[in-house]
Amino acid sequence: MQNRIVRSPVFQEYNTEKQFVVNPEHAITLNYENFNTQEVLKQLLPEGVEIPGGHETIGTIVHLNLSDNQMPYRTIIGEVIKDKNPSIETVVTKVGSI
Repeated sequence: MQNRIVRSPVFQEYNTEKQFVVNPEHAITLNYENFNTQEVLKQLLPEGVEIPGGHETIGTIVHLNLSDNQMPYRTIIGEVIKDKNPSIETVVTKVGSI
């Protein structure tokens, strides 16, 4: 099985801190590749910060509407979305009124 290269240095820092182990007695270790975007963000974002739910995709661009409490984590949210969806190149969010 070939390991997928994580594109984001930001995520690599978080992944170093968070290892996912199901049951040490059975030596089953789950890593980043075993989880979808929502599951990864649930592990990375602090308690009380809602996981972004919906988004719009236009070609290689994803548009999110992040709330104020999600904005400090916009970089890691965007990097996880890009890494889990290889066809996505850009993640944007609205920062003011249109």
